[in-house]
Amino acid sequence: MRHFHQRVSAVVLVTTVAAVAVSAHADDGESSSGRWRLELQGMKAFTEDHSDRNGPAYYAASAEYEWPMLKRCTLGLRLYPLFVYPGHDSTNYGAGAGVAGRIYQNADVRDGLFVEGGVSALVTGQEFERDNSKLNFLSELGVGYQFPRNNWHIAVKLEHISNAGLGPDNRGINAVGLGLGYTF
Repeated sequence: MRHFHQRVSAVVLVTTVAAVAVSAHADDGESSSGRWRLELQGMKAFTEDHSDRNGPAYYAASAEYEWPMLKRCTLGLRLYPLFVYPGHDSTNYGAGAGVAGRIYQNADVRDGLFVEGGVSALVTGQEFERDNSKLNFLSELGVGYQFPRNNWHIAVKLEHISNAGLGPDNRGINAVGLGLGYTF
């Protein structure tokens, strides 16, 4: 239970800092320099204990609004309106919301190489196999490229999904995959 409280505290802290930073930044008249990022993800899952490296592929769509915080850094509020995880017996659908941060290679224009990280709460219609909660947390790290002459981006991502100790069974799911998106 201690780990659950630590993770929830971390999510609350990050969300609070994001909200304060976004509202403070909006007051300086530069809020119009934010932009939308839409992304489709395809991930190959395997369990945390590595007992099943041939886990299912899962898919997600995200919509994020990112604001510049520093010359190379952005902070975004991310929605996952669609999360699809095909299971052995049935498909698990879900949705979620969270925060994401990005550091870009090229200052001000926010293109070229980037690294990103994020955490989101994810609610699903069913429990994941070997995880007895419909509320889970999706954390991710990625490396990508924002193309400078158009609005497309691509990223390689590592993701972890777990219930943060909400239940006695919390084996977690790790995944690696690709994200392809459009920024406007």
